[in-house]
Amino acid sequence: MPDLSFTESEKVKIKKTTELYLLFKDLLIEAEELDDERKTQPQILLEVRNALEHLMRVLIMKFAPANEQSDGYFKQALDKFHGHVYRAGYDVLDWQAIVLRGKIISELRRFSHEAIEKVLPDYYPTIRPGIEQISIDIASIRAKKDVDGPADADFENFKKYADKVRALQSAYRTKILPSISPITDLHKRMRKDEIWKTYLPWILSGVLGVLTLVFGLT
Repeated sequence: MPDLSFTESEKVKIKKTTELYLLFKDLLIEAEELDDERKTQPQILLEVRNALEHLMRVLIMKFAPANEQSDGYFKQALDKFHGHVYRAGYDVLDWQAIVLRGKIISELRRFSHEAIEKVLPDYYPTIRPGIEQISIDIASIRAKKDVDGPADADFENFKKYADKVRALQSAYRTKILPSISPITDLHKRMRKDEIWKTYLPWILSGVLGVLTLVFGLT
């Protein structure tokens, strides 16, 4: 039976890819819970399928007779396995960021900027720009074709963006949603004040006109 052993560099790559996959799986569950339709994006499923395909190639090559094994082919398949898991992870982060952005905008679009700023003072300077920037950053990373770099660097970079997306998710759950009710109340009060400010001069003018007419006639 062929020897199913790996070199130290191969072990590092497989270990980091496994850690990347476990984090990806947790993020995928979180994304599915956020999405109203609970449907995984097709591109993510495609990357997972491709990752599995290359993992099988790695194992097939390891089980092949010694005279049929190719170190170059094996390394390429292992790098592709890592690369597809890596891309799937960023696809999930991008999906989460898009869903969060849509939910936050949907929740707040009916309120005035002034009402939002009074209840959520860090929304415009911090939360909203954070959502926009992370979407831009992730899209830029996903657009790069070379995702087969050092496993350590990949994983640390991915964790950094995962933390950022989770911070936005936390802001949505702990800041945005609890603020909807007080923003609604403030928005209603501000609208009433605005209506009074708009129509009060007309009302006073009308009353004054009536009084002038009445007392003028008497």
